[in-house]
Amino acid sequence: AWARDNGKNVFGETCPQYLYLSLEEQLGAPGFEGAKWVCSTPLRSRAEGHQEHMWQALRTNDLQMVSTDHCPFCMKEQKELGLGDFGAIPNGIGSIEHRMDHSEVQCALAAVIDHFDALIDDTVGLEAAQIGEHDAA
Repeated sequence: AWARDNGKNVFGETCPQYLYLSLEEQLGAPGFEGAKWVCSTPLRSRAEGHQEHMWQALRTNDLQMVSTDHCPFCMKEQKELGLGDFGAIPNGIGSIEHRMDHSEVQCALAAVIDHFDALIDDTVGLEAAQIGEHDAA
């Protein structure tokens, strides 16, 4: 936020899982079910307030995009590699199909955030590509 406020051409993004999912509800699932939610950056506890900060940053345009780092692994033969060894669980979740989930929340968000369309647009990605091209020149 500081860099943007001071005229720097930078942007920030988050992924859907950091807006909706939590350590307690997903990773705390019974048995080995929590393994399907192992990802980087790890999910945080709802009590830490990260989700509220993310939503606030989207409202104030400190984060400019909701994108995805889509990296799914199947439970069978992939995530199950970590049975008995948490460190061996492949690190990633599918998220592209969840980018527009929770339509009722998205509608409420659209009513609060006047730049909602830009959050889910590819414009920021195009800007990033242009910045990269400029830096390479």
